[in-house]
Amino acid sequence: MPVDKRIKDKNSQDQSPQEISLNDILSTSDEGLHILVFSTSWLGAGEIYSGYVTGLAAELNLSVEPSFIDVDHQKELARFFAIEQSPTTILLFKQEILDRFVGVISRKKLRKRILDNRDMLDA
Repeated sequence: MPVDKRIKDKNSQDQSPQEISLNDILSTSDEGLHILVFSTSWLGAGEIYSGYVTGLAAELNLSVEPSFIDVDHQKELARFFAIEQSPTTILLFKQEILDRFVGVISRKKLRKRILDNRDMLDA
């Protein structure tokens, strides 16, 4: 299973998300544009948002699947990326932050920001 999945097993008693390490995040960012979404499990809008982030990544054929990081379970990772609000989305490439935005944005705006950053990488 890719390291960047946070899919909860509906049959599992333990509903905590799979943890991801900083090394995993940085190494996958070397493979392509990596979307990081920092949120919390109790944030209802975060579940909706994660759905369209995943859909956009597939639609745009991004080589790295998005990572969904629960800031309540991965406090050190949230601290490393200076996360202060949920959700916070970071676009990472080759271990550098290309873009960062706080809050849920529309699918259309998210698509534009991903494409703008991806196009910049192709230039």
